Amino acid sequence: GKGADDAPHLILFPEVAYDEATFLERVKATVARVGYCVVVVSEGVRRPDGKFLAESEGSVDAFGHSQLGGVGPLVAATVKDR
Repeated sequence: GKGADDAPHLILFPEVAYDEATFLERVKATVARVGYCVVVVSEGVRRPDGKFLAESEGSVDAFGHSQLGGVGPLVAATVKDR
């Protein structure tokens, strides 16, 4: 069976608002315990204000819907910077 320390360690779902401080704390704790941290992140993850984390400013498709993309590198850069 899957153990508590098996990857993925963190999964960011669209239904749960992304809290950067809490996320970074969980990454830090996982790395301290396991030595690394694997994160699965949905393109639909939103900030507490409801905006998509992956939303490019002003980037919309032909129907006026926000274009999403690149949330993985964005989250990775946040972890690296902190």
